[in-house]
Amino acid sequence: MTIFRILKRNTGGFMSKLILSIPKETQEDETRVALTPKHVRGLTGLFKEIRVQDGAGSRAGFTNGDFRRAGARIVSKLGRLLGGTDIVLQVKRPDPRMEKEHVKLYPEKAAVVGFLDPQVVNTAHLGAYAKFGVTGFSFELMPQTLQTQAMHATAAMSRVTGEVVIAEAAGHFGDLKGKNVLVIGLGNAGLAAVKHAKSLGANVNALSTSTTHKAELETLGITFELLQDERGKTISAADALNLQRNRIAEFLATQVQDVIVCAARRVDPQTTPLLITEDMQTEIIPGTLVYDLTKSSGVGNFEGGEYGEDSTIGNGILFRSKKGYPKAVPEVASPLYAACASKFLRALLAWKPAKERTEAILKTCVTAGGLINPVCTGRVPANQFNTAALLTLHELRERARA
Repeated sequence: MTIFRILKRNTGGFMSKLILSIPKETQEDETRVALTPKHVRGLTGLFKEIRVQDGAGSRAGFTNGDFRRAGARIVSKLGRLLGGTDIVLQVKRPDPRMEKEHVKLYPEKAAVVGFLDPQVVNTAHLGAYAKFGVTGFSFELMPQTLQTQAMHATAAMSRVTGEVVIAEAAGHFGDLKGKNVLVIGLGNAGLAAVKHAKSLGANVNALSTSTTHKAELETLGITFELLQDERGKTISAADALNLQRNRIAEFLATQVQDVIVCAARRVDPQTTPLLITEDMQTEIIPGTLVYDLTKSSGVGNFEGGEYGEDSTIGNGILFRSKKGYPKAVPEVASPLYAACASKFLRALLAWKPAKERTEAILKTCVTAGGLINPVCTGRVPANQFNTAALLTLHELRERARA
């Protein structure tokens, strides 16, 4: 609470003295850019200088000239881009093959914001961030609440994913009008898929363990089915999973599907449920398109198929998977990401921050004060890391005001 009182005292006129840098994305096939010219223009009053690396927006349809006219400075060499910068905003962490060189170029106490893969196993990148005094903020750890809705980049990209897979399915068939589409799971991706499929004239069925969106979907003419109705009963996780599988099996046996979208992801990716086993797939007709949007977490909802690969499995099921669907539509995904990132940066540097937003920002912090968030490693006491994160955030806000 002491730190929160300090943060609340820092009020008054504000124009940041910080430098923001936008590097060119280096991960394989990454086409997005972290800020668009429109959002650069919106942040010019918040930062002393905004630097954009040469060609950073080219694959998303933005030229260097577009960024210059928005007020950014174009920088070719990475060393000059990062030298003296205070905040680095990117979509994805650098390609692991060149990440060490990037980290060495980050100034001490620089903040890095983006999708930083905080819970990827067998990687030492967070240790490198901590070693070099870099503060990392990773959108994957952003809690989803009303306070964070406008800056929740993960949710925004999930919605893009849901729309992209339906658009791809429509392209495969030429038209979805009259086609049967089954969506399992109504998180951000599943909900977007359901609505987009309905807008294209498909007969849509949505299966979920929650009735949160039931009334909304039924108003749109979408058939909603509750996967599991055991209200008032205490059952084991294994029994719950069997109930869900049985309900899906009944559904597959009674209605032919043209497209199946599996999107039942859990808060903890490692507990993503296997909902359609190999034995259940005999009820799926040849030529059915199956998209498993949870496959990146391991087994996924659908047994069989490999993450990032299209294949024909079982009796002729067309399994489809991409590593990052939003990359397929950078001209759509980049502005949405940039909008969330801009809101995040404003909240990060706010002088009259709502306590709830500050708490949400702190939950995204993966490295601070040379420590790694225990959510990622479990090696540091939570209280110790939380104190370091609070102090680091306070220091960043002080530097912005200096």
